[in-house]
Amino acid sequence: MHLPKNEPDNQTGSGMRRVFFAALPDRATRQQLERVLDALLFSAGRKIRPANLHITLAFAGSVDEDQLRCLIAKAESVQPMCLDIKLNRFACFERARVLWMGPAEEDSRLESLANDINQVLHRCGVHLDPRPFVPHVTLVRGARRLPENPRNTEVLWKSNGFALMESVSTPHGVRYTPVRLFLPK
Repeated sequence: MHLPKNEPDNQTGSGMRRVFFAALPDRATRQQLERVLDALLFSAGRKIRPANLHITLAFAGSVDEDQLRCLIAKAESVQPMCLDIKLNRFACFERARVLWMGPAEEDSRLESLANDINQVLHRCGVHLDPRPFVPHVTLVRGARRLPENPRNTEVLWKSNGFALMESVSTPHGVRYTPVRLFLPK
């Protein structure tokens, strides 16, 4: 199994890699989200770069090479699926100062996928986030409140499978890069 070059962690220099599992939008979904981002009127914060838009399924955090290999191997047992989800709710995580868009109603398939991936983290000895799963796409970081105009906006999220992503800090901000894609057969 080929893994991308193991770069030292930007904070620790220890060779740890900061990773998470995510559903990635298809091109049409990304374009819809870009239009939403362009239309948002907000007083504080910075918009997420369109290339970084995703729905986090499970956050693993900093992992070593053995844990990374385990995550990839165990994730092979998770059934990837095509997702069609209506994103029609804006909200803020006030403490984190994040403006996000997500589904107004629960999606059992998405919940099941997130649960299956959390089992992968558990089997690989990765600490699980104790907070409940809240499916969302982060749109703005540093937001203090909802924007003026988020009403009656809907995006049909479509994605095919899921990915193990790495968060890489660059001089131009964070970049999310796929370590491994898990696509339906």
